[in-house]
Amino acid sequence: MEKIISAAAVSKKLNVDLYYESLCPGCRALITGQLVDVAAALDEYLNINLVPFGNARYQGKTIVCQHGEEECLGNKIHACAIKRLNNQLQQVQFVGCMDKIPSVEDGGKQCSAKFNLEWEDVQSCANGSEGEALHASYGKATLALSPTNPFVPVVAIDGVSISVYCVKLHFNV
Repeated sequence: MEKIISAAAVSKKLNVDLYYESLCPGCRALITGQLVDVAAALDEYLNINLVPFGNARYQGKTIVCQHGEEECLGNKIHACAIKRLNNQLQQVQFVGCMDKIPSVEDGGKQCSAKFNLEWEDVQSCANGSEGEALHASYGKATLALSPTNPFVPVVAIDGVSISVYCVKLHFNV
């Protein structure tokens, strides 16, 4: 399949929201195996919004992540880096970078260096009130998703959530 897209053919950017969690194997596979390449090839045609919360839940005012505390920390590292990187392609690439490294702290440190972020700043954000607030805001967005989906990753295109098992985000680039 040949990629033929012209500016005239695309009247507006397509909004793509990815709801995921940092330690989910399926999420990591989608991001590293497809989204990074799609974002690089179609950056000018997409508005990509990464939402790191996934299947976490509230226990009182505390967020409890499906894969434990390390996943919550990973979600917050993602959230803090996303906030600090103004370029959506770099945001996707940062998350893809972290997804290739088993330890979220090692990944955060290595990928921060790769994307010229100060690790101490990202780490301080993730371990502090800013990271908690960002994680909670992603939780609010995830819980508002309609229809709800018990599995992640979930992709919403122009506000309509679809199961990634029904759509394959892959292009020959």
